[in-house]
Amino acid sequence: MSNNQSGEKPKSEVSQNTNQSGNSGRDLVQVGRDYIRYVSLNISSGNWIVAGFCLLFPLIGLLSSGIGLTVVVYWTVEQVQTFTQTLTGDEDDQLSSSESEQSESRNSQPQPEPESDGSESDTGETFNPKHLKQLMDTKKCSDCNLRGVNLNDADLSGADLSGADLSGAELKKTILNDADLSNAKLEKASLIDAQMIAINLSGANLSYSYLPSAKLNGANLSRANFYSSQLHSTDLSNANLEDANLRHAEIPIANLEGAILRNADLRSSDLSRSKLIDADLSKAKLSGSNLGASKLEGANLSNVDLRGIPGTKTEDIQSVEGINLCNTIMPNNTTSQQGC
Repeated sequence: MSNNQSGEKPKSEVSQNTNQSGNSGRDLVQVGRDYIRYVSLNISSGNWIVAGFCLLFPLIGLLSSGIGLTVVVYWTVEQVQTFTQTLTGDEDDQLSSSESEQSESRNSQPQPEPESDGSESDTGETFNPKHLKQLMDTKKCSDCNLRGVNLNDADLSGADLSGADLSGAELKKTILNDADLSNAKLEKASLIDAQMIAINLSGANLSYSYLPSAKLNGANLSRANFYSSQLHSTDLSNANLEDANLRHAEIPIANLEGAILRNADLRSSDLSRSKLIDADLSKAKLSGSNLGASKLEGANLSNVDLRGIPGTKTEDIQSVEGINLCNTIMPNNTTSQQGC
């Protein structure tokens, strides 16, 4: 009896059935994977209701077969790996953020500053307390650091402050009669209404200082620097200002009677309405200065160039009583011999 008659299937048919069975298995696995990705997508998107229904009904059927169990295990492993990676990434981000915050906190904390004895200052306004105490106890403080100190209304008559640094100091109504401040630094100091009768300020630097209504009569101000200082209504009578720098200084309504201004630099200064009676201005530099309404009776303007002084006329100057104009260059470019 032949194989066909005995009921056996042909080999080609068996092979075809086997291939179909294998393909069906692979298709089922692919469907399972696509199904899992669909469920995962809904979970990650927050569609929990759809994901729940997708998992609830087929779960029992899937667990009843080996293929279903394999699919469930595959999905479980995949989700665990995803969750682990997410958790690890979050921890790394938190750690990195924590380290960054700690670094910023350390950088933002104020760093300790070096101790200072007050002898130096970045702002130039710190005085040395020891020097101040020395001054108040002994009235002797040459070359001391007294920058920005407040000495308003203090009585420092006869004090020795030669070479001291009083830049930016407050000296309103301070009494400094007969004091020695030669070669002292007084830039931007405030000396309103200060009493400085017969004070020694020779060689001192008072640039940009403020001295309205101060009393400096009989003071030694030779070679002092008053560049751009305010000397409104200041008493400078009989003061020695020889070789002093008064460029751009404001000196209106000041009393300069009998003052010595020999070879002083008064260029671009304001001397309007000031009293210059009997003052010695010989060889002084007056170009660009304002002498409007000033009193010049008996003043010595010998060897001075009066050209370049606004509003000054030759005849007006020559008519001033007792004025000395020997070898003076007049506003009209002539050289005067008056008073020689």
